[in-house]
Amino acid sequence: MDFLTRAAGVFSIMSNEYLRLHLRSRGLLLSTILITACIGGIAVCARAETIQQESHSPFVSPRRVRITSSLAEKITRKTVAPREVGAKGDAVLKVLVGEDGKVLSVSSISGDKRLIEAAIPALMQWEFSPYLLNGIALQFETELIVHFKGTKP
Repeated sequence: MDFLTRAAGVFSIMSNEYLRLHLRSRGLLLSTILITACIGGIAVCARAETIQQESHSPFVSPRRVRITSSLAEKITRKTVAPREVGAKGDAVLKVLVGEDGKVLSVSSISGDKRLIEAAIPALMQWEFSPYLLNGIALQFETELIVHFKGTKP
């Protein structure tokens, strides 16, 4: 085997491994690759197969994001006031919103039990504009504070 043939083979193996590592670091699974290079006027090619997205990659777009309460308030389309329970205070709640902007779940973080029980049914009726990331609607979660004035029902 002459020098150019050996060099081409070494280049192909090194390039293959480099490209394999580079693509894997980007969350891509490489079965086989296509490499074309020119060494001393000789075109060197390796086999080609498909590149597939790995599901566990950190570079895959998330399905759910956490947003601030101020941003959530800006994209709120419909609110429903909770019924007054005669107690004054705040209920802090975690809200999960679907890709369509409808509330999927509400859970309590802190507050008087009566205030939380009054706030959850109201928040379940709220609607938000879809949260878009690169043009894709995502679920989002946020914390909202519901203020109660303490007036009698």
